[in-house]
Amino acid sequence: MHTNQQTPTAALLSRKMIRMADVLKIVPATRQTLYRWIENGRFPKPVKLGDSVIGFCEAEVIAWLDARPRAGQKNETPMSDEH
Repeated sequence: MHTNQQTPTAALLSRKMIRMADVLKIVPATRQTLYRWIENGRFPKPVKLGDSVIGFCEAEVIAWLDARPRAGQKNETPMSDEH
């Protein structure tokens, strides 16, 4: 019987955690803007990894980027840090 479960490797890769410094390398925003987007529900929430350590699910960050409109699309909305 075949199931649609992920392999252990695929499951681990989909949960790869990255630090804020890595997020800032791939998302065109400042740290303050990202925190504002998180607070407003416009960016994936971080996961607490320790007392003073947070990480972001890489797959969620990539999916968020992929969902952004491309330049020149009719439904384009700017990535502003408006409230």
